[in-house]
Amino acid sequence: MYSTASGIQKSHEIRLDSLAIGSFEYNDLIFDEGSFSNLGLEFLDRHLVIMDFPNQKIFLKKGKQFNRNDESGMSGLALLRISNQLTVHSVYQSSPAEKAGIKAGDIIVQIDSSQADSYNMKELRQLLRSGDGREIKLQIERDGELKEITIVLEREI
Repeated sequence: MYSTASGIQKSHEIRLDSLAIGSFEYNDLIFDEGSFSNLGLEFLDRHLVIMDFPNQKIFLKKGKQFNRNDESGMSGLALLRISNQLTVHSVYQSSPAEKAGIKAGDIIVQIDSSQADSYNMKELRQLLRSGDGREIKLQIERDGELKEITIVLEREI
């Protein structure tokens, strides 16, 4: 599940052992199966990209991050930034976040020793998929009370 300008989208992630596109070979890629298909920014971010719109072509050249490993979210959190507050939109069933007691509507105030509003959404996504078994300490606000919660990240796929 992820948020877009048109709302929350549901998808199913799959890991591909290998994929060849032209002369490029990719290993251990993660793709989203959703209600629509697209070539995502996470994939394009591996390359230097030239888009030839009139001829409907795209040209890819290996970039600095070409060989990076793909990882999926490991927390079970779907987050939104609402009025500059990092808000839990939903929590996946049986996820580390659910096991830790996080609920939809919780506001994340602090992550480890940093204020939650100091992270942009890309940094948050990277942090929440930063390693199987990694502990992340959160301070959340629920019903006006602050709580300390630790999530232990788990690799799903």
